[in-house]
Amino acid sequence: MSRKFAMGFALALFLMTHGLVFSFPVVCGDLGRFTFTDAIFYLRKLIFGTISRPYEENYQAELPDLACAITLTAFGDLMYSKGLVIAGDPYSSVEKSLFKSEIVFANLEFPIDTRFPESAFPKFNGSSEYFEKVVTPLGINVMNIANNHSLDRGNEGLRSTRTFLNDRGIHCVGFGEESRFSIIPFDKVRIAVSGFTFGTNGATVDSESSLNVANLNTFEDAETALSKIIPIVESMSEEASVIVLSLHWGLEFENKPTEMQVEVARKLCDEGVDLIIGHHPHVLQPLEVYLNARGSTSLIIYSLGNWISSMKAKDCRITASLKIELSEDGSVCGIKVFPYFFNLSKMQLVPLSNPALIPESFAYYLDSSPNCSH
Repeated sequence: MSRKFAMGFALALFLMTHGLVFSFPVVCGDLGRFTFTDAIFYLRKLIFGTISRPYEENYQAELPDLACAITLTAFGDLMYSKGLVIAGDPYSSVEKSLFKSEIVFANLEFPIDTRFPESAFPKFNGSSEYFEKVVTPLGINVMNIANNHSLDRGNEGLRSTRTFLNDRGIHCVGFGEESRFSIIPFDKVRIAVSGFTFGTNGATVDSESSLNVANLNTFEDAETALSKIIPIVESMSEEASVIVLSLHWGLEFENKPTEMQVEVARKLCDEGVDLIIGHHPHVLQPLEVYLNARGSTSLIIYSLGNWISSMKAKDCRITASLKIELSEDGSVCGIKVFPYFFNLSKMQLVPLSNPALIPESFAYYLDSSPNCSH
């Protein structure tokens, strides 16, 4: 470390601890492009905890009174936590109906490559034993693997993960050599699902990886990300009536989205997306019920946080699952929130009793009554 860098780092720490650093500097949150400002701002969050950006929650738009065609359960990040393998059932206190929707979705935050042993942060690798203990009981049938840890084990690890999931009958999105999305047919509807990540922690993304990557964490120009995703959304809309997009984006340890995220999300919904499921910040961020330019109702979940993780910070262990009802044309017509807290001593998810600990928009849908019977 150069003397100049060390002096600058010490000065920034002093200013930060005395509250003299601007609260929201321009950062990208991508380890592949980490700047000095990124490093200082990230360190501030690690030391002082989760921060909030200016954002007014928008969730009370009236949901349309439409017949429910399908239900979707959304979970957040499934992290690798070795202690879970030897612990008891982490889901014994979780509402079992969450595991029985037509689509049960989550983001897999670790590759599974049997060439390597299990490993935790910073280079994850899971195992079949861990998967069967932590993932299989959830009943997941659609999994996003486009995230910043996708290439922790290189392109071969990414392919190994896809094969592992496909062998278990799980639709794998965010990665595809022939198509950038998956079509899932049901009796009443066809659903198209895709996933994108903001980056891969500096790992090279080339044509060989076939990973869906877009500049989702930009603070400068939303069109950069939109120009990459909208053509795919248009193709999805030609083949399905319900469009679901998984976005691995946002800034870690922040409980509100950035202005650019809001702009990108709303524009994607205007262009055809019915449901956006966000993840990466490790904490819950608000949901938004958005009346899009198409005249239908879209749901934007900016971040579902960690579904399963042994991170020490309390905010990183507060989570929620959503049961979402969709009509034949893709309109969101029902939302039910199930909040939980990961208890480190029990290594188990337990119901969260204090709604003040989750975003207002999540708490608003705690007592919703579903239209669908399942």
